Amino acid sequence: TAEENVRKAFSAEKERLQGLLTAQKEVLAKSEANLRTAYEAEKTRISESYQAQIDAANVSLQTTKDIVSDLEGVISSLKSAREGMTLEGHELQDFQQAFLDVAGALAKAKRGDYSWTKEIGKSIGVSSTVNPALYATKTDYERAYYLSYNQLVELEKLTGKQLTAQEEAVVNAENIITSIEESRDAEIAALDVQLNALLGIDTTILSVSAATTALLEAQNA
Repeated sequence: TAEENVRKAFSAEKERLQGLLTAQKEVLAKSEANLRTAYEAEKTRISESYQAQIDAANVSLQTTKDIVSDLEGVISSLKSAREGMTLEGHELQDFQQAFLDVAGALAKAKRGDYSWTKEIGKSIGVSSTVNPALYATKTDYERAYYLSYNQLVELEKLTGKQLTAQEEAVVNAENIITSIEESRDAEIAALDVQLNALLGIDTTILSVSAATTALLEAQNA
């Protein structure tokens, strides 16, 4: 009958439309998956790129911290030697060599070279002890004593200035790392915003996870 024919035609059209809707859902789901994959790959690339910068900055930071540690040790030794200078000490030959070692370190420090910080410790201690018995006159003894004392004072002062500069370098390096991390996070956040916009997700209303769930439920309705 005519009514049956209409029902069959309607059912066929409904089935056809349902097939089209299902196909569109599949295309949409694949497109969304591909889009998310592309964005995740870009976020990974950005993270790895910034991580390389962060790793390099951390190496520089650790090197600077090591220098600070060395300088702090030298300053502690210089201060202790200066404050504890005595009127008796090592043999003249040992003292003279130690004096020359400290003089060499001082000359380098004046040029901004602090490569000697790890080897100077013993010489600092020896040069701070001047034995009067090893000198012919009191004048010779006092000359050696104050030459050594003033040398230690000057080296301590220069090393202190270098320490301050290196401490500032540590802070600068830490700030650089923080800046790199903030730039990385900003780029990744911008990608998230762009992806959400393409997917029609408004994060001011729903979280990404809630919006994704709602989208899937709508697709499956």
